[in-house]
Amino acid sequence: MASVKDCATDQERRVFSWACESVGHPCTHLFESAPADVNEDVARGMCEMMRQLVDGKQNGVVLEVLSSDPVPVVLIPNSVPQEDGAALIRLADDEGLWAESTIVTFGAASGSFNQGAVEQVRTSATATLNYPRHERHPVVLRMRRWAASLFGVPESFVEPLQIVR
Repeated sequence: MASVKDCATDQERRVFSWACESVGHPCTHLFESAPADVNEDVARGMCEMMRQLVDGKQNGVVLEVLSSDPVPVVLIPNSVPQEDGAALIRLADDEGLWAESTIVTFGAASGSFNQGAVEQVRTSATATLNYPRHERHPVVLRMRRWAASLFGVPESFVEPLQIVR
């Protein structure tokens, strides 16, 4: 997460911090306190788009709601064409980007987040496509544009792609 934070613009960091704090999960360990000067129209638009997706009101998008509280988590089946998925996996393979997946837990007693690999729980690997050269890759570009269009936000608001195997 720290590498993503370092690549984000000031506006992106403020919107993310504001959104996290708004749903009761402040990320002060990453972003400090949410500022009052976030572009509320952009933040509200992102929240409204998520509500529309969860309510099934987004044009032609079929999804499965995995969780709706505190924020919606959705699965959009078949959203990545097979050939694009294969290209992303090849990219991660060719660049040796795979790393053991980690989990993040929140310690209620300490009030802090902890991140680490938990071998008994996770056996997956994750590759994050967060270098500038990845943003120029045609499949990465296509996926980022699709996500930005789906949520009605600028492409710069879309996080770097993460793939899991």
